[in-house]
Amino acid sequence: MAGGGSSRKEQQGRDPGPGRILSRRRPARPGILIPVSFLIAAVILTGIVSAESRAADEPSPVTYDVSVRQAYMSWLAAQQEAGMNATIGYITAHNVSAGSLPAILGEFHKTSLGIPASGSLDSLDATLDRFRDLTRQFRDETEARLKDSSLNEGDLAAPVSLAVEGDTRAQLLKDEYWMARMVSEPAAFDRYIRESQATLTALQEYGYDVSIAQQKLDRIGKMRSDFIAALSARNFGAAEVNREKIQDASIDFEESVKTIRGLSDN
Repeated sequence: MAGGGSSRKEQQGRDPGPGRILSRRRPARPGILIPVSFLIAAVILTGIVSAESRAADEPSPVTYDVSVRQAYMSWLAAQQEAGMNATIGYITAHNVSAGSLPAILGEFHKTSLGIPASGSLDSLDATLDRFRDLTRQFRDETEARLKDSSLNEGDLAAPVSLAVEGDTRAQLLKDEYWMARMVSEPAAFDRYIRESQATLTALQEYGYDVSIAQQKLDRIGKMRSDFIAALSARNFGAAEVNREKIQDASIDFEESVKTIRGLSDN
């Protein structure tokens, strides 16, 4: 145990304890973020992400907040609507009744308008569940429309893909999503480093040896540049690889701090 600071005995009665310093709740993440492919026919929205199980009180330098989840879901919803519109347009252009497809699209659009007002991850999860239900309805109705015509699902792939790729609103929402990540995630990373450093400084002042934990925190800090570069490049894969590296390193760091906390309880 290092000296260099006041002894634990001298600190008795006013030591807040490292456990209190480390109490930083981690917001839930929306899951691995991957782009949706619409190179399919009636099976729309299959790539929309699931909510991960939430870790209640584990600090992390790489977290997603509600604003990022909102931006991501808005972007995906815009792609979905573009694909739905293209499906309806293609079917009706071939003198096939659209049936209930326009009504389902209308309900999907109405649901998407509620995303900005969804101020919690739970409410966004409920919206995502509604999207899935409407998507299944749209898929089933599309299959029914195609069954009564000479068209098949393969015929829809090209027009749906072109509609999604060329949708201006989806492109704007894509830009907003990446901007939200660039604002949120570097700030979360920097906050984690700052608060973790404050924890180690306090522990050292109470007389604990924090040298190993400090090395691990410094290692995390050096990962920032690659992570930010991946976000700046809008590279889903590279961002996720770097996020996982940072997450693993932060778990290792937190274990070191927990070891010190265990010593402080003795």
